Amino acid sequence: VSLWDVDELVCVRCFSRLDWPVRTLSFSHDGKMLASASEDHFIDIAEVETDRVSFCHPDWCAVVQAILLPQPPK
Repeated sequence: VSLWDVDELVCVRCFSRLDWPVRTLSFSHDGKMLASASEDHFIDIAEVETDRVSFCHPDWCAVVQAILLPQPPK
């Protein structure tokens, strides 16, 4: 997964933990977290600014859809 600055047309960050082609990705409501998944059998949730893994959820099969909640519960 590559994150691009569309005004400058430059790649600002690469999230390279997935070996298979990305099947789904989702940003958190505030744009600070990115969930991505593929046929690697896990969902990777990372901080957008640092690429630090926040959570890695293993799964027994290929993941075809991952959605972050639109807003955390209050």
